Amino acid sequence: MEIAFLFYQNLLIKSLKAAAKIIKNSSAIFDSCFFFPTGRK
Repeated sequence: MEIAFLFYQNLLIKSLKAAAKIIKNSSAIFDSCFFFPTGRK
C-alpha cells in the first residue's frame, strides 16, 4: 500500500515537473512570437 502510494506520488511529481517545463517553454515561444515579433529569439 505505502509502496504504491510512494510510486504514485513520484509519478505525480515527475508529471508536474514536465508540465512546468512545457509551460515555461511555450510561454517563451509565446513571448517571442507575440510580444517581440521583431526582437529577440
